[in-house]
Amino acid sequence: MRKPWTGLLLPALVIAACSAVAQDAEEGGKPRFFFEGGKAPAAPEGDGVGFSFEADADLAAWQALDAEALIERDTAPGAAFAGEGCLRMTCVAREGAFQQLTARPPTVTEAATLAFGIRTDLPTNLSFGVVEGGGAFYQQFAAIPGGQWTWVSVPLASLVLSQDTQDASGRLEPEQIAEIRLADLANLPGPLGDALGRKTGVQRLCLDEVVLSSATEGTVAGAGDPRLFVEGFEGESVMALAIGGAALERVAEGDGHALRVVADGRASRWQGCVLAVGQLDLRAASGLSLRLGASEGLVVNVTLEERDGSKYSQRIGVAADAPSEKTIPLDAMILETDSADENGRLDRDQARVLVIVADMARAVRLPAWFSLDDVRFE
Repeated sequence: MRKPWTGLLLPALVIAACSAVAQDAEEGGKPRFFFEGGKAPAAPEGDGVGFSFEADADLAAWQALDAEALIERDTAPGAAFAGEGCLRMTCVAREGAFQQLTARPPTVTEAATLAFGIRTDLPTNLSFGVVEGGGAFYQQFAAIPGGQWTWVSVPLASLVLSQDTQDASGRLEPEQIAEIRLADLANLPGPLGDALGRKTGVQRLCLDEVVLSSATEGTVAGAGDPRLFVEGFEGESVMALAIGGAALERVAEGDGHALRVVADGRASRWQGCVLAVGQLDLRAASGLSLRLGASEGLVVNVTLEERDGSKYSQRIGVAADAPSEKTIPLDAMILETDSADENGRLDRDQARVLVIVADMARAVRLPAWFSLDDVRFE
């Protein structure tokens, strides 16, 4: 039986994909978290620095990794997220052409939040984050719905150190931020590209109101929470990646919202999402709790992958009824047969990514879906 998308995404590839592919290139030469009512939210209050693209000087600070990409300032009426202008990158999507934008921000002495508005033509798996002067890359990712502006606002504390970089201090120091980095993860080579999706033809990515702010409001609920909260899908910025061709939708459920993962089984047997957990201190965690529902009875595979690529999984059945809480003892997670670990046990402090996928080969009616909410360690 074909394995789920474990080992293709996690720290070694997804979390490190941006920097690793970018380095290779240089050496070689619907969660719905958009703003409501069509109005752009105000930038976070508090001291902040960034780019509003109201002047050409802001545009000049940005560079594209793809030499064939065109970066320009779009001032057409209604084009911007806020104000009168935005950055627009136009490129021809093709395998191996990594679409990454970088900029050196103004010096910041204190910052707690990274926020920006983004619009892409098609649904996009986005990697974004900041690079310290010493090269340490801290990142997160989000599934961006296509065709509309999306407001992303995350605490710097939720960014995860990339697999292929090191930091002697072991933590992100805002005063050391030397670069802001964003990348479309489509069209990566090989199986990773199959997992994260492919695009063809002319594609546009627009960016506006990029800010590093000392404000903490509007950030992801639960970051730094002593309950080891991962995601509740209530904030404007729902951080996840769609894998295997799944579509992500943020839907009303109970008194709040949940993430609905819709899958048709065409692109892959295993379809689902990825959440980062490397920002949490899991040393004392004993279990993983999550609220799951489904359109029909489904088998869901839950995997934690360590920084070195070791994968520990557990499969659970999800019934076609009201969403219910499932708890997986971490000691019950089993090392996958195609994975190796020198000590043979899950090292909680090394966990970086949580992968949740459903087996669409067992679905009776397609498309099928499963919902996910209140993801936390305990």
